Amino acid sequence: MEKSINDTLKNTIIDANIQMEYYDSELTPYKAVMHGFDMITSEKRETSPLLGLYGEFISARTIPLALVSSGYNILQCSGMATSPTLTDKNHYGTFFRTVPSDIFQGTALANFAFAHNWNKVAILNENGAYGQGVRATTFENEIDLIKKSFARIIIIIVYPDDLLKFMRRARIDGLLNSNYVFLGSDSTSAISSILQETSDMENFEGYIAISALDRVVEGNAYKSLNSEYQKIFNQTVPGYGGFVYDCIASLIYTFENFLISTNSTPSDYTTKFNSSSRVSLQNVQKIAFTGISGNVSIDENGEPKNQLYTVTNVVNKMKTSRVAGTVEGGNAKIIYNKKYDLVFNGGSTVVPSDSAGEYEVKLDNAGTIVVFAYFMLNLLITLGSIIFLIIKRKENTLKTLSVPFLFLISLGLLLNWLSIFSFLGKMTVQTCYLQQVLWLAFCLIFSSLLVKVFRIWRVFDHSGVHSVYLTDTKLFIAVSLLFIGEILILVAWAVVNPPVPTIVNQQEYFYVECLSDNLALQTNFNLVLIVYNGLILCVVMYLAYKTRNVSSAYKESSWITQLSLNVLLCASIPILLLFTSNDNSILNKFYIKMLTLAFGTSVTYFCLIGRVILSLVIIQSSKKIRQNRKQKFKQTTSIIKSAISSTNKVIKESLILKKFTVMSKNEKIWFSNWKNTQITINEITCNLHYLKHDFMPNPDGISISMRSLKFEDMGFDTLRIFTAKLSFIILCSEEGEKNRIISCLRKVKEKDHDPEVPNDAVKGGNTAHQGIK
Repeated sequence: MEKSINDTLKNTIIDANIQMEYYDSELTPYKAVMHGFDMITSEKRETSPLLGLYGEFISARTIPLALVSSGYNILQCSGMATSPTLTDKNHYGTFFRTVPSDIFQGTALANFAFAHNWNKVAILNENGAYGQGVRATTFENEIDLIKKSFARIIIIIVYPDDLLKFMRRARIDGLLNSNYVFLGSDSTSAISSILQETSDMENFEGYIAISALDRVVEGNAYKSLNSEYQKIFNQTVPGYGGFVYDCIASLIYTFENFLISTNSTPSDYTTKFNSSSRVSLQNVQKIAFTGISGNVSIDENGEPKNQLYTVTNVVNKMKTSRVAGTVEGGNAKIIYNKKYDLVFNGGSTVVPSDSAGEYEVKLDNAGTIVVFAYFMLNLLITLGSIIFLIIKRKENTLKTLSVPFLFLISLGLLLNWLSIFSFLGKMTVQTCYLQQVLWLAFCLIFSSLLVKVFRIWRVFDHSGVHSVYLTDTKLFIAVSLLFIGEILILVAWAVVNPPVPTIVNQQEYFYVECLSDNLALQTNFNLVLIVYNGLILCVVMYLAYKTRNVSSAYKESSWITQLSLNVLLCASIPILLLFTSNDNSILNKFYIKMLTLAFGTSVTYFCLIGRVILSLVIIQSSKKIRQNRKQKFKQTTSIIKSAISSTNKVIKESLILKKFTVMSKNEKIWFSNWKNTQITINEITCNLHYLKHDFMPNPDGISISMRSLKFEDMGFDTLRIFTAKLSFIILCSEEGEKNRIISCLRKVKEKDHDPEVPNDAVKGGNTAHQGIK
């Protein structure tokens, strides 16, 4: 201060001895006011007039002192008090300052944020005169509120000791990462001077502080001041030192302006001017000079016209802090002048986003599109199956499978496929309720299975003769009771602690999930539903296992057993993954839930509905094939008969077309048995038509050329016809039929002159028949 007086006097025409009187307020507003009264009313003022007051260092003590100085019409200047309250000239008419008001500091903070496209911030401020100057509306000093706001830019307007505590807590709660920016006001710009622990240093990596520009380091005035200050105190000029220097200089330059404007001398100031006509704020407005902080000039409200702020960035864990640029606190065209790239927490130079973006599961990537397409395809298949069941409901095969309960199962499957819509897009109260439909779908499917398998068990798993009469109505009542139990649990959940859209915060984004306010109650209700539905599943598994050996159409117990095991597996996997995994990604949760649901529902559909429909389709297709082949055989027979009737042969004497029921055997297979089958011998086409016994009847069968046949007379009316592979034993039912077959075979052989057949190829009984040459 004394240097400022001496340096300024050298640049003025004042020929007087100006001295400083020092008073210590001991950081209390009361003592500041008392010292103000003492200075103004002291007897010294009769011989040593008071040019003005300097002080205080903070707004809380400056405000009451300014009321005193204004009451006595004494100029008061401060280079550190920044509260906007002091701008009110009705109460503080003689106060001015060289440091910008917090109003401009708030503008500087906003300009800096806008320059980096930050539109959303969280503000942590001191609940006092200083803090309320920048932001009238305060935020509670709690990390939880900052997290819930999802703002990533945290503006801190507190005193250094509170800042230390806040940053320690921020580290515990995981906020000290490259996603967050901590932007401090001028009160935190000198934080490095009060750091206590190494861990505190680490907490301030990437910290940014906005403080009023109190020095132009390139200026000669600052270089001179800093050089002399270092010689005396072995350190650079502390923060706000330039404003203090310029504040004292302003009082002296104002006094000079007063003397010039009134054509007076310093000695006249005591005798010529009274308290109402001393140096005033109007004299302050007329001065302008180049000070330590740059160009100094004061407006009509006692505020400096220069509102430039420095941006200090902490890098390398407090080993270095540098001025990254300057930001305007007024309305200049260039609001931010960058000197260096900002370094954020972790050493990153990438400017973070101002808020965590909300992530919703949408159809905007290949994975979700494939899952959605699969659900929609199966939804259409299930709808088609319901229509098929309605059309074929009178089929005997379906009647044995309890068609009404197949409809209920299909309805449950539809609900499962439709449930994907409740997990897509933005979560609302309605979608949270719709997600509970999955519980209802499970209960509907397995309660229907329970009554189906219960009826099978009652019918087949009892010894002795008994009467079982279980109507569909009784079973529907049982399903309804189980379903109502499920509904009551869900209603109780909705009344006591319903799931609602709840924000879940992540490092990179946040998402909304359906959760109850009380997670403990939510867990309890989920356990109740798991136990309730698990009991139904266990009973289904037990009864299906007991009736697993029931044959014929009731073999579905075996399918139900396999289905129950698969569903138990599908239910266990997601529960383990969702409750034990540390990955809280909403997309991963979606995939786990949907893929498990897709697998379980697909297996359920195939075991209970799909296989039934597939069997009916195969049976009906087989019937149509058999009918077509029979019709074709009849047409072929009709054509042949027509052709035969036009010949001159006598049908009674030739074996033109005749069916025989014979015993057949495959000679190439060891231990093969004789089987009943049919053959047709046709003299006109010279072939034997063989209908295979071990396949479904085929009118086309297998044709064997009569030229390759050999025969053996086995006595009585029995004849064996054979090749190297097949043998047929014909029991002739009509008189002379055996001789007609032998004659037919011989004629064919004679016509072709087959040399391979030996003369003694055929023998039978007591009579030997010579083979055809």
